[in-house]
Amino acid sequence: MASSITTQADLLTYTSVADNELGRISTDRMNKDAFERFHELAWDAVKALLLARKPAITEAQLTTPTQLAKCTCLMVLYLAYDSAELNDDSVKRRKTWWKRMRREFATKELTVDGETVAAEGYGSRRADRG
Repeated sequence: MASSITTQADLLTYTSVADNELGRISTDRMNKDAFERFHELAWDAVKALLLARKPAITEAQLTTPTQLAKCTCLMVLYLAYDSAELNDDSVKRRKTWWKRMRREFATKELTVDGETVAAEGYGSRRADRG
């Protein structure tokens, strides 16, 4: 089982985030080295979302986990903003990255045990709102 499927280079590839934006949200408390941990936490969060799907999907069932790389990168940015010093802009950006991640996750067709599985659909997105 992979501890992460993404890197900082993927962050710049799969998202529209600029390198200077990453620098702005990095503080003494949360330096750029913390992003390695965010990649691990993001992958864990995406795997939890997979388990919440109907039917649930485990990491071992994914034929190509990298199909979720963009979703994982968006989750990394959500986590980074969630950990950043809060101001009005960081709260807005955090919500933006969460919405983009959920949309990407909900619309992604996955290859599970060698077969293509349809996108998540509206029902399970509603379920995760609580």
